Amino acid sequence: MRMQTILYLEVNVFAIIVSIFIFSNVYHKGELHVIDQKLFLLLVVSNIFILILDSIMWVIDGKSGELFRIINQIISFVYYSMNPVVCFLWALYAYYKIFKDRVSLNKIVILFCFPLVLHTVLAFLSMFFNIMFYIDLNNIYHRGQYFWIMPIISYSMLVYTLIVVIIKRKYIQKENFLSFYAYSIIPVIGSLIQSFWYGLSTTWIAVTLSILIVFINIQNDQLYLDHLTNVFNRRHLDLYLHQLIESNRKKENVIGIMMDIDNFKKINDIYGHHIGDEALINTSYILKKTFKKNDFIARYGGDEFVVILVLDNISSIGIILKELYSNFEAFNKNKSAVYNLEISIGYDVFKPDIHMNADDFITHIDKLMYDDKKTKYMVKLNNENSIG
Repeated sequence: MRMQTILYLEVNVFAIIVSIFIFSNVYHKGELHVIDQKLFLLLVVSNIFILILDSIMWVIDGKSGELFRIINQIISFVYYSMNPVVCFLWALYAYYKIFKDRVSLNKIVILFCFPLVLHTVLAFLSMFFNIMFYIDLNNIYHRGQYFWIMPIISYSMLVYTLIVVIIKRKYIQKENFLSFYAYSIIPVIGSLIQSFWYGLSTTWIAVTLSILIVFINIQNDQLYLDHLTNVFNRRHLDLYLHQLIESNRKKENVIGIMMDIDNFKKINDIYGHHIGDEALINTSYILKKTFKKNDFIARYGGDEFVVILVLDNISSIGIILKELYSNFEAFNKNKSAVYNLEISIGYDVFKPDIHMNADDFITHIDKLMYDDKKTKYMVKLNNENSIG
């Protein structure tokens, strides 16, 4: 066996071991009922499968005998067919992580269904005609005259997904944005190297590296992010606020905003919990649109959200809240949902001499939020009595 083949087998085996470790870790978390976890596992399994096919192709290429030639043709067909499937699964995974919506998945399936089917048909015909690949009489693999169809289809899926990620970057956590970006770029670099330097095998080790980057961020998501809204969860809020207050040696203005969706129970009761979840997601979108990436947004629990700001000028909070209310009004005027979104707010500046610790501060702004809700209710009640 050639030294080059042995080297590539060693690289592929290493990538397979890494991929199996990732699969095992995610699988044993027991979250297979979650759509994005299912898609991620399918992505990992597909990568393992292609690495195995790639390894077999290296071993049997050039082996004498008609049987080896037939096996080489079949494996090459499956290998070519699977290449864009991995990119397709990545597009599904990325879309669901961004939109949390099955409808978005259906749109992607419809969008990429034709090129996937066309590519599979061409890969099958390549076993008999020189299209994307061919195996000569000496059982040696060669690229066909239309080899470029496979990378074009695969790249188009990656590029399309990357464009969506860039457009929606305001709604994506910074760490997730970097992993989305890496997955679209690193495999392209690896495959370009493999395309221009025929004989090198760099694509799937690059894909494995990208999956590893995404996997690391998935684990962080499970620890610190609210799965539904993709903002931070209460656990991370507690940790962040404690650390921020303890390390605030510059005596910066730490401002906490507690907000609650008005009539959220009514939305659930009338339209169902699925629409209630949609209302929470839309609320998180509005918050991400309003606040900067460095601002800390968390779902406190139920329909309550907390935003932590560090401001040089306290007076700017008025401008920020005005923009927040304006964005909610714009959402309601757009009539994009069957419900209106309105919020009650409580906010204050952390004062070490009054608010003894982070927990007391959260309790304080929570009380202010309920005072705001109560005031709005009393105003509404008085207006109804005046009309009556």
